Amino acid sequence: MFTIIVQSFVFLENVANLKTHDEGNTWKVIEKKLKDAEYLVYESILSPHEFGYPQHRKRIYIVAIREDLRMPEYKFPEPNNAVCDIHTIIEESDTNVQMIKQETRHQLDIWEEFLHHVKESGHIVGGFPIWTMEFGATYDFEGKKPKLQSIAELNGKRGKFGQIIKGLTIEECLAQLPVYAQPNNREKEGGTEFSDWKKKYIRLNRQFYEDNKMWLKPWMNKIKDWQNSHIKFEWNCGKDVEFTLEDKLIQFRASGIRVKLATFAPALNLVGTQITILPWIEGTPRKGSKDASRGRYLSVKQAAALQGMDSIHFGSDEFQLSNTRIYEALGNAVNVQIDAEMRRKMLII
Repeated sequence: MFTIIVQSFVFLENVANLKTHDEGNTWKVIEKKLKDAEYLVYESILSPHEFGYPQHRKRIYIVAIREDLRMPEYKFPEPNNAVCDIHTIIEESDTNVQMIKQETRHQLDIWEEFLHHVKESGHIVGGFPIWTMEFGATYDFEGKKPKLQSIAELNGKRGKFGQIIKGLTIEECLAQLPVYAQPNNREKEGGTEFSDWKKKYIRLNRQFYEDNKMWLKPWMNKIKDWQNSHIKFEWNCGKDVEFTLEDKLIQFRASGIRVKLATFAPALNLVGTQITILPWIEGTPRKGSKDASRGRYLSVKQAAALQGMDSIHFGSDEFQLSNTRIYEALGNAVNVQIDAEMRRKMLII
């Protein structure tokens, strides 16, 4: 039940795609309820990074003002596109931190080696995600999907990492393809062919392999046994920067290892495994742990600073929230800095 308790102002925040959720029906209900309660409704999508605060967190903000107040039309704050720098909230001396695991450090070092080879070969990365399973593959993808092809059409072609497909059943053949070329229960794209964007990425990855296969072949042997999300790589730093990980922000995501400039952090979220990694910071591994000595996760103090909550406390001498719960709480919070910008426009602070 959606109930409006009449106040002079109502301030709401939600995910950026709220207006398109359920084909727009969710937004229609919210807007109608507010208007039926005699509010004027205004909405805009804003992110802290647009105001110089180092977090990319696009959210829809809704301001509702009682009609009988006869106030001027509400104007949302205009982004000033100030330069962001993640270093403004990072304290390298912070002790309440979690170092990355040695395994994670090893994976970053292998991807650092990948970038070194790219640079040495005179090529570039960026513009499309690196799908290493596609390197050396020759299965047909431009026409009908592999799941609609025959055993004869698949056998003898090359699947993930260039391995020759050998199978007695269609299921055996499909299992030897990259995961994104296999049918799965979550598959949303209908039709008999892959979507255009998927075909584009497959085409670009195959060309990248052909251009770099002399050094890629031995390098690929180092990653073949990694889990799927660790063998995909997203370089979101542009083409005119140093091809290194050591001064970038890194996030291990389901879609792959994402790398971006140390300007503003990705949005905090509820998934603890996606906390931003600061690969350049040295630290002291916990005794008996498998932690690395270089590279740590964004601390809870810095995560709070990204939300504008620099002085917040998450417990007392008697009780303390776990770091996992703190990250979850911050990932579900409203950014204080955007809230302040909006309240200044409302002249009610």
